[in-house]
Amino acid sequence: MPETYPRIRHATAADVARILELARQYRDALGYVHPVALREHIHRRTVLVAEWYGNVWGFVDYHARRDGWQTIYHLAVDKHVTGQGIGRQLLYAVPCPMRLKVTTDNTANVFYAGAGMQLVATEAGKKRELNVYELRVLGIFCMGNGAGDTYPRIARESGLAYGTRSSERARAWPYMLDIDWRKHSAGKLTWQDYMQQVARYHPVQAMCVDYEHPGQRRQLYQQIRDLHAAGVLRIMVCPKFPGAVAHIPHWCIVAVSVPSSYAGFIPDSDELTGRRVHLLGGSPHAQRRWMLRMQGAGAKVVSFDGNSHEKKAQQMGWFDGAQWRVTGEQKTAPYESLCIDSGRNILRMMNAIHDVRQLGLEGIA
Repeated sequence: MPETYPRIRHATAADVARILELARQYRDALGYVHPVALREHIHRRTVLVAEWYGNVWGFVDYHARRDGWQTIYHLAVDKHVTGQGIGRQLLYAVPCPMRLKVTTDNTANVFYAGAGMQLVATEAGKKRELNVYELRVLGIFCMGNGAGDTYPRIARESGLAYGTRSSERARAWPYMLDIDWRKHSAGKLTWQDYMQQVARYHPVQAMCVDYEHPGQRRQLYQQIRDLHAAGVLRIMVCPKFPGAVAHIPHWCIVAVSVPSSYAGFIPDSDELTGRRVHLLGGSPHAQRRWMLRMQGAGAKVVSFDGNSHEKKAQQMGWFDGAQWRVTGEQKTAPYESLCIDSGRNILRMMNAIHDVRQLGLEGIA
């Protein structure tokens, strides 16, 4: 199957010349990218590139701080391929929480704000004022089949990454490829089917089959190896029994299924301490509640996905950042506008949650 989407991967020493060439296209905005520093960052595995048909078309260079934050230094995409979503995919591939600074007169402000980065401050720089952007947790709008590029457009305008299930047709380059748990459990989809989709779409984030009992441990590790070999940067494992998290490699993300009508299982609080967590599905209120409790137990929620606001929009409802509302006199409000407004408000709400240590998981229904 021919490649139809780029692949995000760690840069190597062989990429230095091309990265410097890309940086020179934006000399005024990026400043001078020092080759020695670039090589050191590549050695530390904090430089990512977007490769497409054997050529590097974009890169992001960042610093992994000791406090867990990532500081983005440079991000650039070849001017001949802008508008393909490469810049966003590179940005979202940087682990959350992330932070960056850009001069207030830089056109990149439009890109970062549109990608969901939250403007948290403006401060004085050496020559010009700087806008400070943060993204504490990445939001993903996970939808598949639909008319044209409706779902990717809603994700893009909401400042969310786009994701889909392996059983559905992706309408754009998906950041996340989820597994259709029901079809897999029913035997209608196999692991080989899923890996074929991974090979086709090159998602940054993908997951193993739900880890439902200890007898699947060897199978789980083989799936992790398969995803790693396929170049997936964010490998997620969804635990479904007490004690399962201990079997998940620490460099993988623990995908917690938020209780809903679809599924749900929450590991014990001590299992999640010190782990990176992705929230699978659930309503915005449930995700916020569990994010607070998990971070209170010492976990770090780095991403979440959902599509409940799309279903509400079909009923002329939207999320205002605190509660669900239904249009009254605005019954002619466009469906897409309701989805986009809800998505922006959900992302803003989730990113407003600061680290909390005093709360635990006990007693939460």
